[in-house]
Amino acid sequence: MQFEWYHFLLTVFIYLVLRNYMKSKSKPIEDRITKSLPNVKNLYLHMALLIVLPVIIFSSKLNLFPFEKWLVMLTYILTFRCGQYYINNNQQLDILYSIVTLISLFFINFGIVSREHLLTVYSYNVAIGLLALINRQTNTNQLLNDFVLVHFMFYILK
Repeated sequence: MQFEWYHFLLTVFIYLVLRNYMKSKSKPIEDRITKSLPNVKNLYLHMALLIVLPVIIFSSKLNLFPFEKWLVMLTYILTFRCGQYYINNNQQLDILYSIVTLISLFFINFGIVSREHLLTVYSYNVAIGLLALINRQTNTNQLLNDFVLVHFMFYILK
C-alpha cells in the first residue's frame, strides 16, 4: 500500500474539514458517562506528550514501523471521520484517539510491542480515551466509534 496522488486529495479534504471544525467548535455533547467524569480543561499538551511517549520509548525499533502504510490508513480513517462530520456537524471531531489506536495496532502487528503486552497497550488506549473524555474533546459515542472504525479499517486494509 503506497501513498498515491488521490491520498493527497483526501488529505486536502481532511485539512479543510478540520479547519472548519476548529473555527466553529461548538459546545461538547455530553452523555451519561462524560457527565459523571470531572471536567478538566487544557489537557491537550499532556495528551500529546502521552502520545509521543511510546514512540520515544520504542524509537530503537521504529525501523520496523511502515510509516507510509500507516499514513495511508490514517488518511482513510480521517477521511471517513471528516465525512461523518461534514454530513452531520453536530458531533465532535477528535482525531487524537484514532491516531493513538492506529499507532497501537501497528506497534503490535509489526512486532514493536510484543503480543504479551497486549493488555498494557489496550490499557494505554483506555487511559488516553479517559483523558479525552475528561478534557471534553469527545464523548463516549464518538470514542467507541473511533475505536471500532480504526480496528475495522486496520483489519480490512491489512
